[in-house]
Amino acid sequence: MSEPRESKCVPRLGRFRLDGWAVHQDQGTLISEGHLVRLEPRVMDVLVCLAAEPGAVVSKDDLLEVVWAGTFVEEGALSQAIHSLRKALGDDAKQPRFIQTIHKRGYRLVASVVPEVTTPEPIASPPAKEPAPPVLAADVPLRSWRAGLLAGVALLMALLILGLRERTRTTSRPPLTLNPEAHSAYLRGLDLRNQPFYSPESVEEASRMFERATAVDPTFAAAWAELSRARCYLAFNTDRSPARVAAAREAMERAVAIAPGLPSVWLARVDFSYRCQGDFDGALALLETALRSFPDDPELHTMNGFLLRRKARFPEAAEELRRAFTLDPKQVMLLFEAGETYSALRDYEEAERCYHQAAVLAPDSPFSWEQRARNELARSGDLAAARALLAQAPNPDAPELLTMTVRLDLYARDYRRALSRLTPRKVNLLAPVARLQLATLTAVARERAGDHGGALAIAEADRAELEELVQSHPKEPLFPALLAIALAQLGRNAEASALAAKAAFDNRHDSFGGPNVVEYQAITASLLGRRGEAIGLLSHLLATPYRWSISVNDLRLDPVWDSLRGDPSFEKLLEQFSR
Repeated sequence: MSEPRESKCVPRLGRFRLDGWAVHQDQGTLISEGHLVRLEPRVMDVLVCLAAEPGAVVSKDDLLEVVWAGTFVEEGALSQAIHSLRKALGDDAKQPRFIQTIHKRGYRLVASVVPEVTTPEPIASPPAKEPAPPVLAADVPLRSWRAGLLAGVALLMALLILGLRERTRTTSRPPLTLNPEAHSAYLRGLDLRNQPFYSPESVEEASRMFERATAVDPTFAAAWAELSRARCYLAFNTDRSPARVAAAREAMERAVAIAPGLPSVWLARVDFSYRCQGDFDGALALLETALRSFPDDPELHTMNGFLLRRKARFPEAAEELRRAFTLDPKQVMLLFEAGETYSALRDYEEAERCYHQAAVLAPDSPFSWEQRARNELARSGDLAAARALLAQAPNPDAPELLTMTVRLDLYARDYRRALSRLTPRKVNLLAPVARLQLATLTAVARERAGDHGGALAIAEADRAELEELVQSHPKEPLFPALLAIALAQLGRNAEASALAAKAAFDNRHDSFGGPNVVEYQAITASLLGRRGEAIGLLSHLLATPYRWSISVNDLRLDPVWDSLRGDPSFEKLLEQFSR
């Protein structure tokens, strides 16, 4: 009989110094030059586990086992904790001073760890005088006692003010007037919102944290503003239901009523105009006013970059996103967004530089690796090179990489291999839009593999789900476009053509994402046998910058366009844009 496995627990280090930082394990704080940072308990536990073995590689499995104590969590929870630690310490993953990522193994603390001496050393008396006799507390003059007390209070105030200065820039509240519970929830919400890449789960949890902050303190303007922004972000990327939009408006209006001049409140107004109303011009006008008051605010420049893309001002957008990264180099997402902007311009070399740097700074995130593979495929059409980039991802089987992996199989005409990857567990982890986009590829794969009945069954299932989604999410642009493709696969030609045209028309003002809808219109036209219409749309798209812009190599490799091959106009198009 085997011996029971010894359970592991977080080491007990108490207080120690970490290259300029004083770490207080029990209080969950870091202090450096008067700047105080409070860590979440599990984030502190991760730091202590690394500090207990400075210089040694601590495996991810050990960290998950010790810190999360047997609780089942995804590895992403550890990645988020490491990200939070680096952010708190001001560390750079590319040139780490504190935490080094050891690829596919774990993490190593590279800074020195020195236990803090808590017993004060005796102060030597001046050599020219005899030691003074001890003075009892009762003999201390009242004036000296009061002076000492006031000095201590002044020091404490200074520490707190320094620690809160950056946070109160966006809260409008003077230090020490914040409700501790509300402020703690607010800070936790910011940490969740500021993860390197978008995660619906993180933003949902951030929204709940901001809701808690506003419930505890209804006058907390910044918390209302961030609550509105989280709801706007979810409305734009995940759930564009009228109820979500109404909730975002309510929180935004509460923030404006309390403190209209805060940068975060300006951002809430911009977010609502941009993400919930689709009023790009109105949002840009708000930003122009806000930037006059806060010219070095990185989030304002970030939003400006996002909006300039929607107005087809791509070079300006890339410049704004890079400026935002210069102002806030901890926001790795800005490199990713700059890469997407260069990719839209089909400047694949510059895009790769941005994606590569993002992958170095946030190696555990799959999104940069996906975009590097997509970018390489568009640049060179080299399937092997694109696969090699995906293989470098820390977790090549991550659900976020599934669509790209299947697309590479389809481009290689390996339909059975593509279908074998589509397990229900992986597919169901995807967001609705990504899952339905993948279903479209699945139907194509089944059709090319000779399973016409299977392709029709997938199209019918897509149709039923998409019709419900179009009704419940009327502002989501891709749902009607995907529904048009499903209808075309089912032979409902007139409905498919009309719906595809309407979806493209409804999104004509969005220069960044609108052409993606036109791309689906071209797929619909090719499925309906309208080759001239499809080729005309593709000619327009190849001359247009937009998000994930189609390339000549996509047209050469993607089986979606097989029905157009051999057509003189299509072959001429490939030749024209290959020059």
